[in-house]
Amino acid sequence: NVELLPEPATFSNVKIYEGSCGESTAVLENFDTRVDILGDQDEDALAAINIAPNPVSRGSLLRLIGGETELQGASYSIISMSGQVVSRGDVSGEATVNIEELNAGIYMLRLENGFTKVNKRFIVLD
Repeated sequence: NVELLPEPATFSNVKIYEGSCGESTAVLENFDTRVDILGDQDEDALAAINIAPNPVSRGSLLRLIGGETELQGASYSIISMSGQVVSRGDVSGEATVNIEELNAGIYMLRLENGFTKVNKRFIVLD
């Protein structure tokens, strides 16, 4: 069985040996001390971002609320329900996304920064 671990995960002092079916041999070795350096970034910070208004009227701006620091340098993609990327760009200083060109329907807004991605669903009304 393979168990998926949450990120980040580190392993040390691990060796895997494959033996014949009838016999296997375990060898213990002395390893040097290891010090892991983990980043201090909040990898779930984009999950706290909210979008408003939702639903939004066609021709309006979609506002991104919260997490001003996490939005710096972030990019976005707007994805239709059929999976087509219909728009992409960088999040502006005002934390808004222009949806003027979108037809009425349901879309996914994918936000990405250097650490993580998050999807938010929104509805565009005529």
